[in-house]
Amino acid sequence: IGGSRIYFAMARDGFFFSNMAKLHPKHKSPYMSLLFQCGYACLFCFVKEIESLLYLITCSTLLLATITSYTPILFEKKHYKLKFRIPGYPYTTYLYIASNVGIIATLLWNKPTEAFWGIGFTLLSVPMYYYFKATQASAVKVSIPLDSESSELLTTSLLPENEPV
Repeated sequence: IGGSRIYFAMARDGFFFSNMAKLHPKHKSPYMSLLFQCGYACLFCFVKEIESLLYLITCSTLLLATITSYTPILFEKKHYKLKFRIPGYPYTTYLYIASNVGIIATLLWNKPTEAFWGIGFTLLSVPMYYYFKATQASAVKVSIPLDSESSELLTTSLLPENEPV
């Protein structure tokens, strides 16, 4: 259920289909993104072997975790100040990345088809990101209000409790 909130937030920020940001009028839950997640999960029911599904999901999750764990290193290279400390940094971060890469390599070696499907699903997010970013940029150019009163209204309308139903 928590995954649907990711689709909801992405849609609200303009990086996913806009109807995924709809809230249920009575329950104030992201019902459209819940339906999307349900349909997406149902597609995985057609995978015949549970082991294949496990490889697909594990490879995808590890790839995302590896990319995410690289973020503090990237921030440091760009001279951003982190507001938190990572124990054993940077050694623990590099160890985590190396471990994930090792596990992904093992998954690719054992069941390459399933592992590549997992990587493919994950990498599919890259062109989707650029598509929605381009769509958002063209929409923002047209609809940004210039006066401060309208700008305040726009900011307030982005809060979840003020979401139109």
